[in-house]
Formats: sequence, C-alpha cells, structure tokens
Amino acid sequence: MRSALMISLGAQLALGYFTNSSEPLENKLDVHPLLIGDFRLFGCVASTAGFPNFKKVASTNLMNLDFCAASCPGKFFGTFNRDCYCGDELDFETAGKIAEDLCNTPCPGDKHQTCGGLAAAARLALEKQEPRSVVLSLYVRIHGEEHHDDHEYQHDDHEYHHNQTEYHHDDHEYHNDGHQWNNTYGTKPARPYHTFTSTITSTKTSTITSCPSWVQHCPVGHKTTEVITVTTELCPKPEWHKKKIVCYGGHCAPEEPCREEHCEHHRVICNGDDCYPEVCTDKDEWHKLVICDGKDCRYHQCSGEECNSKIVCYDGKCAKETCYGEECHKKFVCKDLECGHEHCNGDDCHKYEVCNGSGADCQPCPPCNGAGCPVPPPPAPRPQPPAPTHDHPSPPNPPVHPTTAHGWPHPTQPPVVAGSTKLGATVLTALLSFIFFL
Repeated sequence: MRSALMISLGAQLALGYFTNSSEPLENKLDVHPLLIGDFRLFGCVASTAGFPNFKKVASTNLMNLDFCAASCPGKFFGTFNRDCYCGDELDFETAGKIAEDLCNTPCPGDKHQTCGGLAAAARLALEKQEPRSVVLSLYVRIHGEEHHDDHEYQHDDHEYHHNQTEYHHDDHEYHNDGHQWNNTYGTKPARPYHTFTSTITSTKTSTITSCPSWVQHCPVGHKTTEVITVTTELCPKPEWHKKKIVCYGGHCAPEEPCREEHCEHHRVICNGDDCYPEVCTDKDEWHKLVICDGKDCRYHQCSGEECNSKIVCYDGKCAKETCYGEECHKKFVCKDLECGHEHCNGDDCHKYEVCNGSGADCQPCPPCNGAGCPVPPPPAPRPQPPAPTHDHPSPPNPPVHPTTAHGWPHPTQPPVVAGSTKLGATVLTALLSFIFFL
C-alpha cells in the first residue's frame, strides 16, 4: 500500500510539472550556453544523494545560470530550479551524466535558460527510492579542470561522435600556463590572459568508385580520409564580469574594479531582504552597504560572525546568500582609485584599509560609532517594473465607436454566456420563419 501510494504521488508530481511548464525553451545554445563567465558547460548531471560535496549557496526567484556563476567561488556550479549549488568535487559513486534534454526546467530568472530537471529528479527519486535525488545543469570552472583525469568527468569519445564525424575539444586551449586552482576562497582565480578556444576536428571518409580513363591502376573501393580542424573562439566577454557586485560584511565592490578617475560607481541598498544596486555619485562612500528601514537609512556596521555575510548582485539584481567555505573571510582594501575585497586571516578580517597606489603603507579606517557619524543620502525612487501578466492573454481592446452614420448599435446588456449564441440564433430563425409564413 505504501509503495503504491509513493508511486502514485510521484507520478502526479511529474505530471503536474509537465502540465504547468508548457512554455517552450529556445534553441540549445540559449538553454545551455557553452560558457558562463569563467565556467564552461559540463552537462546535465544527476545525483541520488543530493550532491553531498556541494553546498546550496543561494535560493531565489532571480536564479539563472549567470546569477549562479556569479555566486559560486568553487570549482563547479549547478542550478536546480531556484537553487544554486557550489562545490569542488563530484562524488561519482552517486552522480553521473544523463541526457542533456532531461535538464528541461526553465530558470525562474531567465526562461531562455534551463536550471536542472525537476521532473527527472522526481522520476529518479521514485526509481532509486532516494528522496534526495537532484538533477543539476552543471558547469566547471575553466581554470581548475586541468588537474582531473578525463574519465573522472566521463568525457567518453562516444559523447562526441555523430555520423562518422568526430568532435572533440582540445582541453589544453582552456588553461593558463602554470596556473593552479586553490581552495583559499579569498584569492580570486586569475582571469585568463589569453583567448579561450574550442578545437573541433571533423573526419570525412570517402570511397573511390571510379577513376578517369587515363588512370592505369584505379584503386576502386579504396577509402580516403580528410581531416578538417576548426578553431572557435570562446573567450568570455569582459562585460559579464562588469555586471557583478559582491558585498562581504559592510562593504561592496564590483568584480571589475574601476581604475579611472571618473567612474560610475554603484552602491548596494537593502530594505529587509530586498537588495538592489543604484548609481552613486559619492566618491568616498559608494562601497558602504546601506541598510534601510522604510525611509530611515544607515551604513551597515558589523562585528565578529555578523560580518560573515554575503550579498551578490548580477545585472542589477541582488540576493542575500550563504558563504562558501572561508569565502567571507575578507577585508576591504583601497589602493589609490582601485578598491576591492582581499583574503584575510584572524583579526585582520572585516577591516577597511586605505593604501597608497603601490599597495604599501596601508592604514586601517576604524568604523564610525555614535551620533556624529555620516548618514547615507536617501535612495533614489526605484522604477516600477511592469505588472506581471502570468502568461495569460491580454484582455481584448475596447470596441471602437463607428465613424459612419449607420453603425451597429452599442450593446447595453452584458455579453451572453458561452452556448447561448446557438440558442439565440435558433429562436431568431424560427421567428423570421413565422413572420414570413404570415
């Protein structure tokens, strides 16, 4: 009885998912882009144990592949509906690649991308009797993949063959010479300094069936092979990194620091759990996190564990998140015009330091306490987003008044309900027939 109930419940869950997510996905490149920031596509991966070596760092209705990539400092990131997972190691005892089209759940923050597979996870949970089953759209950081054997990532040749044409990626094109991954979570992996490319080799085989008359020994039946190599540039656009802002404790900074005197800075404002960036003209206070309670705003002050907090903003949208490992052990350092987060240890963390242009002679700036502390300027009015349509058809336009002298009269009664039109037409026909008979 219990087994039958579980099967019935799981079937209804899967059916409900397919029924309620009828919005078509776009072409395959939009669904799973090859590159997202510093990550490349790994595939659609299922785990019967819920990816035990991964940590859920964010859960928001803003979730899409870009937002999760911006949120994860680890080696892998994966999306599952509104959840973002981050990890450094895959457990291949409980996880493995599955067909890519099983990752078919639209991301709540971008319907043109997919964030894992809800239906596939539900079916897997039923088949394996593992309620923790998860199916992720998984990406791997480009800088760290060189330290793993191909078999660990299940890059079998059969995954790249199609119609006698062999496709493979030259992994060496993805790496920086001498670069190694580290798990300090504070030292941001160096950005690639050369172009990322994907090398695709196509092998074409032909069979000789005839020769010109002047060929004395025609090798009929002999096969020839032609190899064509095409190199495609996959370098991530720098604009992607410019859209990312991260706050640790009470300070926020873009991933791409401004190195010019005239820059457009953004500050981050939080009213409860609602956080957002806005343009800031204050050259000295732009990096301070602003906390508002209605119209009353203040600069965020934290101490101790309270400073181990994180906010990620990408492309104008922000969410409070969970720190990954020692990721939040940071101090905020300004070197001349360039400001950003740096890794720290112990009592050196959560400080604000100002250094000269070379990064030497750094002086701490103690936080201000008391009534005389500066107050942030009030936030600018936020533009109101358009009202959601919930994918329902828009209401019909009101009837247009006639412009001629003999237009139809405007209706003065409520419209008839469905099914009454046929009855009305039948009555009208009978009445006209009776008048004609008289």
